[in-house]
Amino acid sequence: MGMAALQRQVDGLPVGQRSALIQVLDQVAAALLRREPRQLQRLSVLMRQTAARTVNGEAEERRELEVQNVLRVLAAAGEVERQSLNARQLGVSRQRLNQLRQEGRLLGVKLPMHREFLYPRWQFGKGARVLPIVPRLIAVAREAGLDGLDLHLLMTASRRKGERPLVDLLPAAGPRAERYLLGVIRGSG
Repeated sequence: MGMAALQRQVDGLPVGQRSALIQVLDQVAAALLRREPRQLQRLSVLMRQTAARTVNGEAEERRELEVQNVLRVLAAAGEVERQSLNARQLGVSRQRLNQLRQEGRLLGVKLPMHREFLYPRWQFGKGARVLPIVPRLIAVAREAGLDGLDLHLLMTASRRKGERPLVDLLPAAGPRAERYLLGVIRGSG
């Protein structure tokens, strides 16, 4: 490894690790210059232990981040469940719902670790009838590469602080609101 590559690696280290590395290398250089084999051996052991602690610390940090991510996914799944209906609640057979989903006339959301699809409430109007705009939303979402969960999250999330979620535009989904909704979905793919 050349000096430039070594310098890039050292520069990429967090400040604390970089400082510790420089101190150890200074000690190694001094021991080499004084020809102290015992000191070099002690420093070698110290460097291996430090490397092991660093690797273990990174693994622990990675595990912690993975746990946080799982908790975030479970919280989002719980929220989707609260905002949705299942086949039994809709009073429609699973076969019929499957057909409507495949035709792009009904949005179904499949959550991790769930066997059945959920159907977000926002797509239904009075009498549990699917809003006329829903098939267009689904078609544009598919074109944009979004799945059912992506579309649901996009529709229910607040865009910016103080802004209402996109589902709030659905009851009055006139031509302007429809163009806006479709544009946001297209741009989210």
